[in-house]
Amino acid sequence: MKYEEERDIGIKKVCHAAQSLVSSQILTDNCEEVSMLATGVGRLEYVCVREVAFKLNYDHPHTHLALMLQSLEPWMPEQFVKYPIKDTAATLLRDAYICPELIVQHAPKQFAIAIASLALKAHDVSVPQAKSDWYEAFSSKMPRQIQDIKDFLLKARRKDAKSVTIKKNKENVKFKVRTSRFLFTLVIQDKEKADKLKASLPPGLQVKELK
Repeated sequence: MKYEEERDIGIKKVCHAAQSLVSSQILTDNCEEVSMLATGVGRLEYVCVREVAFKLNYDHPHTHLALMLQSLEPWMPEQFVKYPIKDTAATLLRDAYICPELIVQHAPKQFAIAIASLALKAHDVSVPQAKSDWYEAFSSKMPRQIQDIKDFLLKARRKDAKSVTIKKNKENVKFKVRTSRFLFTLVIQDKEKADKLKASLPPGLQVKELK
């Protein structure tokens, strides 16, 4: 928690509030117990601040998720009335905080898109088709799925293509090409085709292989 002096909430006041929750004993500011508790809280606060690398302001995905659901509802009002899509999304996001690393390791906007998509899939609801996927209105950084190998090669040979990432799994091989605006992905089930695609990549393009 960020301690802000202008709010006039000192550590001693926090200690008094905490003590009142666990005990009916009223402590004074000069009490030795309060002083020791305040010292401990102050040291713990510093440890927490160092742990988060002094990044005290974090953009949580809650606001982005609320905006997305608010924008989707007029597009498909009947589904939002029939199914508790908002409640499902809120529950999924709340449960995700059980694993804090899952939250902080992903961009808030992209994480909110993932939560909204899961909530829609949970109720077997599809967003009406448009010229592009619905989430692109909120973020252009979401990966774009490519189905054709030739199409992927064309993207990889573009002047703004920066790098290609290859990840080999047991069932398939996943290729990702990063351009100036988008991240394109291609999943290949056939390992031989994956090897041919790798050999066909432009020689000057940076290729990263993940295990």
